[in-house]
Amino acid sequence: MKSLLSLRVISKLRVAEHIIAIDLVSEDGEDLPVYEPGSHIDLHLAPGLSRCYSLYGRNSERNVYRIAVLREHEGRGGSRHIHDQLSLGDVISATPPRNNFPLHTAPHHVMFAGGIGITPVLSMAWSLWERRESFHLHYCGRSLDRMAFRGELTTAPFASNVSLYTNDAAPSEQLDINGVFSDTPPGTHFYTCGPTGFIDWVEKNGALYNLDSAHFHHEHFAAEIDTKGDEFEVFLARSKLTVNVHENETIASALLRIGLEIPISCAQGVCGTCITTVLEGIPDHRDQYLMDSEKKSNSLMTLCCSRAVSKRLTLDI
Repeated sequence: MKSLLSLRVISKLRVAEHIIAIDLVSEDGEDLPVYEPGSHIDLHLAPGLSRCYSLYGRNSERNVYRIAVLREHEGRGGSRHIHDQLSLGDVISATPPRNNFPLHTAPHHVMFAGGIGITPVLSMAWSLWERRESFHLHYCGRSLDRMAFRGELTTAPFASNVSLYTNDAAPSEQLDINGVFSDTPPGTHFYTCGPTGFIDWVEKNGALYNLDSAHFHHEHFAAEIDTKGDEFEVFLARSKLTVNVHENETIASALLRIGLEIPISCAQGVCGTCITTVLEGIPDHRDQYLMDSEKKSNSLMTLCCSRAVSKRLTLDI
């Protein structure tokens, strides 16, 4: 496991209604690890409180990581901690960047961002512009005052490659999703980031045009998880421990109950931090991270949300 980074907060600015942008630099003043557009870092905000945030900046900037955080009033505490308690000068630990949402080789790229989903997509746009690659970014928000980085996007050197849409605009000014799919060159890759419903809407419309499903890529924000199901037993092969996972309880919570804390970031099955090897048994996959082929193999599972089909699972823990 790579060692954690020590990052100092040097900027905290409001960039839209309920959204703040945070600039983080290395505590020792050195350059930060290189990252690819679409990457995220996990911030260790407090004991037991770790959350992942996409990097929205230009990855050619080696001395700063930039994140933006939407205050989630019904969230699990991470965004409230950042909004209310994180201050200039504070030093926090973070994982090195990881990328579950990479750019692919393509003649043209189309990005769809919904709300705070603009963060990894903005990094992609800067990178594609610097690489002189063909792309267009479609950014949808509830209203202009809730769209982070609207000013930057309208003044960026690639502003002509960006289209903004709001829910309160006239129907003629809304995103014509079918027009986008019917007018893209062969081989185009599509990237969507935002709420689950937004991603589903984009990809269901894309499927109507017989486009290659392998050319669609997404990253979920604020995914819903379902922990309902019968109680089952988990045996930890390395620890030689057994725990019963109750109805409406996650495996991660059950392990914590017996004193075992595992790495958790999103707690919603979208980031892959808690992926664990399954030695025996059949998982009930409820995440949105593993590929279909990985789920069918039943050799891996996410502990933050997935449950069991079998009465017993044996995990490599």
